[in-house]
Amino acid sequence: MTSMVTERFRTPRSTREARTIDSARKRTGNGLADRTVWCATGIQSGRIGAETLCDRLRRAGAGAGRLEALSDERLHGLCERLDWLLRGSNADAPAADDGDVFAAGVESGEDMLGDAVAPGDVIVLHDPLTAVLGQAARERGAHVLWRLPVVSGRRGAARAGAWTFMRRYTGMVDAYVATSSGPGAHRIVAIVPSRGLVAAKEVDPAHGDVGWSSVLADVVRADRDETVGGIFHARPVVAGR
Repeated sequence: MTSMVTERFRTPRSTREARTIDSARKRTGNGLADRTVWCATGIQSGRIGAETLCDRLRRAGAGAGRLEALSDERLHGLCERLDWLLRGSNADAPAADDGDVFAAGVESGEDMLGDAVAPGDVIVLHDPLTAVLGQAARERGAHVLWRLPVVSGRRGAARAGAWTFMRRYTGMVDAYVATSSGPGAHRIVAIVPSRGLVAAKEVDPAHGDVGWSSVLADVVRADRDETVGGIFHARPVVAGR
């Protein structure tokens, strides 16, 4: 059964609401303590979002850094096309041999990841190229989220084809994160398939830092040590004697 948890963070209008914001900051700070949140990009489209997220997390007191995934021209070009398709724009659909190109990228994910990412860290993937890092990051013991692109077009069939292609390579992702903005409000939604959890945050623009850090802390709590590496080990109800 899917569980949905919604929190709202707005500019405090009372002492009680101010305490609620402070409590959320402390809770999420504890959840992300001693971890680095890596905002990963490989192509141009995700860089502004990654830099903005890093700035917000640092304002929230979390350790955050940028991670750049470097690739050859074939993989880079394929991922740019996939990004356009996922955003609903015009691009060539993935061809038969594109699967081999992407699979080779996944195989080299450990080298692309570098040495900075440590067990327990959090990686937010901002584009299809960084999706090749997911498997290597999970095997290293990191928590992995994919920030989904904002859809701007209406090419439903092409977009669906790109999702079908990507689905083969994103099974190691812990959570998918989508964002949307409206008049005076920002919404951040994280979907954690393995735990049947949907965590939604509705925030005033001024509190985007606590909204994002709260989402990341929720995913870390849902993932926990039992699921790092992709396997969930149920704890016994009665302690062993």
